[in-house]
Amino acid sequence: MKLIFTHCWHLTGYVPTCRVEDKQEWLQFQYERMREVVDYANQLDAELVIAGDLTDQPRVDDEVITLFLRAMSVMVNTVHIIGGNHSLPEHREANIDRSSLGIIKTVADTSNGRMMYHVCDEFLIDGRFEHSCKLDEDVTLVHTLSVNADEVPFAWKACTAKELAEKYDTPWILVGDNHTHFVASFGDQKVISAGCLMAETVTENEYDLGVYYIDTGTKIDVTTQNDTKPVYRVSKSTVKRLPVYHDKGLVSREHIKEKPSDDALQAMIESFSGEGISVDYERNLFDYIDKNNVDEKALSVIESIRDRRQKV
Repeated sequence: MKLIFTHCWHLTGYVPTCRVEDKQEWLQFQYERMREVVDYANQLDAELVIAGDLTDQPRVDDEVITLFLRAMSVMVNTVHIIGGNHSLPEHREANIDRSSLGIIKTVADTSNGRMMYHVCDEFLIDGRFEHSCKLDEDVTLVHTLSVNADEVPFAWKACTAKELAEKYDTPWILVGDNHTHFVASFGDQKVISAGCLMAETVTENEYDLGVYYIDTGTKIDVTTQNDTKPVYRVSKSTVKRLPVYHDKGLVSREHIKEKPSDDALQAMIESFSGEGISVDYERNLFDYIDKNNVDEKALSVIESIRDRRQKV
């Protein structure tokens, strides 16, 4: 199986704060990157796998979906798509019809196999969402935050690549969500993250942006009676990093404010003293309401929300 593997396109109708383009230029830039990926797939006679977070929000402008479908229309082989935490409302497959991804799924369901939306199993593990499905007997698609490290960084809701290899029994585990790329090998198992496709933050502007070409090769079952799960040897496989166009000059740092000085921080702290302001948000809110002419309809909504919170 030959694949172009990618994820985290985060397609948007609005221009990210750090980008210097206007809206039409940004839409055109996104379209050109999609076409670049499709061209790779066609040139290498590969299928395209998008492992989640195709859109930045559950609902995006219709124009964004139009551009996506236009770019995919020239694909020679199949496009495979799974959901993700950004694209699915409340991270749930059951809510897909309330999202732009639901339109793409409907198109896929009627495309005679040219585009396939794969409904995933869903897990919530210690606050971390995980979506997964098998593409075939050799490839598992996963969308969850994973890291190529021995341990997960403190306070991250993530898992390690090794944990994914231990959980899934296919030779190839293609995982989306991490915006950096890596290839982690565990015996003949590989866990691969492709990273994001476009820079939408200042941090991402420093990333090595691209996709992976993967030829899964031939799988040979070498499981013995002593093994607790299937063991395979993979031969004649290929993993190659393919770059996408990236102009660092299209990302600006001008929106980033300088860190306030110690004097400025002290002045802010002192401004709170003696004003009857507490760290209790609800108390501060109703103190403000008492002292100001707040619209009755707005007050009704606020009180309704407070009452619902108190019932939980």
